[in-house]
Amino acid sequence: EEAIAFVDSLPSLTKEMSLSDFRNFWAGLLTMCEIKPKSPLEAFVKVMVPQEVRGLAAQFVFITGLEQGSFPRYYINDWKIHLRERLELKKTGVELETGEEYQTKEKMAFYWALQTARKKLYLVCQTQDNAGQPLNPSSFLEDIWQSWPDLLKYARSYPMALEPPHSLTECYSEMEQGSYLAAHLMAATSEIPELEKSDCLELLQKPVYQQLAQQMWQEVNWRTGENSLFGKPESRQRVAQIFGDEHIFAITSLEEYHSCPYRFFLKQLLKIKPFLRPQMLPDNLDLGNLYHQVLQEFAEAYRGQSLSPERDPEYQKILRDCFRDFYREWLQNAANDLVKLVLRLQETQIWGTLQHWLQTELDWAEKSNGRFMINFLEFGFGLIRGDFDPASLDRPYQLEVEDVLVQIWGKVDRIDADSDGNFVVYDYKSGRGPATKDILQADYFQIPVYLLALEALYFGEGKAVGGSYLGLKEPSRSRGGVWHQNRLRMDISGKCLLDEKEWQAWLSTVKNSLADSVRAIRNGDFFPTSGDCPVFCEFQSCCRRDERKVERTDETSAE
Repeated sequence: EEAIAFVDSLPSLTKEMSLSDFRNFWAGLLTMCEIKPKSPLEAFVKVMVPQEVRGLAAQFVFITGLEQGSFPRYYINDWKIHLRERLELKKTGVELETGEEYQTKEKMAFYWALQTARKKLYLVCQTQDNAGQPLNPSSFLEDIWQSWPDLLKYARSYPMALEPPHSLTECYSEMEQGSYLAAHLMAATSEIPELEKSDCLELLQKPVYQQLAQQMWQEVNWRTGENSLFGKPESRQRVAQIFGDEHIFAITSLEEYHSCPYRFFLKQLLKIKPFLRPQMLPDNLDLGNLYHQVLQEFAEAYRGQSLSPERDPEYQKILRDCFRDFYREWLQNAANDLVKLVLRLQETQIWGTLQHWLQTELDWAEKSNGRFMINFLEFGFGLIRGDFDPASLDRPYQLEVEDVLVQIWGKVDRIDADSDGNFVVYDYKSGRGPATKDILQADYFQIPVYLLALEALYFGEGKAVGGSYLGLKEPSRSRGGVWHQNRLRMDISGKCLLDEKEWQAWLSTVKNSLADSVRAIRNGDFFPTSGDCPVFCEFQSCCRRDERKVERTDETSAE
């Protein structure tokens, strides 16, 4: 404003000014001007990323997100150009960030954030995430603790789930009042003192809390199954007939129920087929099928043999030939030249993944002294449909736990065995595959059920050595498998080795979990999961996990 007023006061020039003189004029003018920042009338809160606070000051500063992997963030070294080549490019003026430079930027941002505080500085970190998994403190925090250990006495720990206020006088916001009301609405009437009843009735006079109470009632009503289809005896009886003792469950369908009962309901009972949008490029399922075909074709060439590191060149050639044959089919089915170009670019990456898998197999063969040989491929038990190993069995695996009889069918990607009939099962995954921790918690059924079924139907009791999900991006028998310590007779890092007592306890947990799932299916319990929705769920567009959102949508549509 001062500059504009000054310009207005200047007399008009009688001649044109050169651009250079004009720039010098404005540079001098702005240098002489004093711009006073507007001071706020009241305190305010400003949220900024650490990289933007350099040179700023504030009375109270909170630095949050001080967990390892968040701040400093993990540096993913996914450059296709080697570090040495990047440094050479840097000499020519092409700047490509290195890991050391990235870490330096993070450290400087933290330093600037520390310098911002004038009165008080709060360093905030979580010890666990929203799913309850432990989190490590940031290395920045650990550096501060090591430099000033006396600061630890000022540390305060707060639970993730804060307790609701005990009285209305403790509430200072609508959120706290809502929390107070919700806690009392969920309690028995006889347990609420008269004064607190009066407080709740007073809150319920306001529309916002009336809406909260209605939403809570809908949630409880929905969760308890009142007025639902399967609250009717005839409906439950019909479901029990469909999935009765004679029904043969696919092991994958029981995993579906375990991850989300509502997904099982849509897929297995209603037989809904999701609408698939046409895609120009192959999706993850197509890629998984390609990997599967290549690995099966390669393993077929060495059935009855154990791999040997000395024959690596031979294996490379056979694997390459298998890959080229199947990849050629992909190229032939490409929609246009652009898709072919993208597939060509993917070819190197996929071949690199296959080479990494082969090296992992050779390392395992060397570590196990070639003990296990490729025995069966696509070995099925129960319902035999499509391409199965000729030795497959048409008998399903039967499991009986208390009052529940379960029949299961499945198909094992690969079974290796030694000369004494001890066997190992594998299930290929195009990604990373489930972790050992999730398998031990009985979140995934395939590996343990394969072990139980093959002992009961083919190899005999006590012959199961272990099994693993082989995620092709990071194939690891220690991070994705479970092994019987005495039968394996090898040292593997991690928590995947179980002694006999732990082994039996794990299998018992799996059996009970399977029985609980089947019992719930026959009882008509098909509510959406209370945990996180599976990211791969194909029914997200018709999910009724949040009934209230659906009801609002229905009401809006009706209006």
